Amino acid sequence: MCFATISLMAQLQRSLPSGVQTQADPQGITQNETPAKERGTVTQNFEAYTDFTLSFSPWTTKDIEGSTTFGIEGFSFLHSGEAMSFIVFNPGSTTPSLLDDPAILPHGGMKYAACFASTTHPNNDWIISPLIELGANGHLKFWVKSYTSNYGLERYKVGVSTTTPEPASFTIISVGNYLEAPAEAWTLKDFDLSAYAGMDIHIGIQCVSDNAFIFMVDDIEITSDPAGIHDAPWGKEVSIYPNPAKDQLHVSADFPVRSIRLVDMNGMQIIRMEDCGMNCTLDLKKMADGIYIIQVETEKGIIHRKVSVRN
Repeated sequence: MCFATISLMAQLQRSLPSGVQTQADPQGITQNETPAKERGTVTQNFEAYTDFTLSFSPWTTKDIEGSTTFGIEGFSFLHSGEAMSFIVFNPGSTTPSLLDDPAILPHGGMKYAACFASTTHPNNDWIISPLIELGANGHLKFWVKSYTSNYGLERYKVGVSTTTPEPASFTIISVGNYLEAPAEAWTLKDFDLSAYAGMDIHIGIQCVSDNAFIFMVDDIEITSDPAGIHDAPWGKEVSIYPNPAKDQLHVSADFPVRSIRLVDMNGMQIIRMEDCGMNCTLDLKKMADGIYIIQVETEKGIIHRKVSVRN
């Protein structure tokens, strides 16, 4: 048998699907359209799911291009070759086992999320978090890897939605047209979510690989300080008024204000003020109606509150 020798060199070959659905619903596979809101640290390591499941509830997946996928030549597993987005992949449960191939092993545990190359490329596949009530100092961290570079490195994007888990709702926060996952080793990615403090968000990882092989994602973690969502005790010494606001918004505190940031629900900064004393006024005359997040930093810390603008 030559499987072990080939796999140790990360030389597994793609196989075309046979006897599976050619085209899926272009709206994709969806689980749990209205996930419960989560707070604090949210993790996903895929260990709790059944091997090769396509359902990650309370996370959701979307297979937008709806194409069948390449399998692995000489190896079989449930849903191989089917139209799908991400699959909970356990290399120890394939037939025969893939545990002799270090290039296809998880970052941690026994399982990870794998996105196989679409036969109609490029991929357009999403894995999306449940709704998260994000606090201050938010960060998104996860590990990525390409199984091999023989077909080109895997490509992906990272986005944030402040509304729904539908792909069209996401704002891409990763730089460039796409990021590439290295094949040599698992790589940790870290994204700053501080612009979304105090907001309800979904996190999305989108595979946009172009005729590659296996995009591997593991050990996702979204962290923030849940105390940052609500006022600390000293927050009662900060007044933000009127709310709803028209033309002007006032911030008064019992101690000097170091900075004020007003951001929209997409995390875009609209207004920033520095060292404005104990009484600050924001000019809202040119702002569109809507809900915004105001961040007030003082010597005692940072608070976040939602404000409504109605001009």
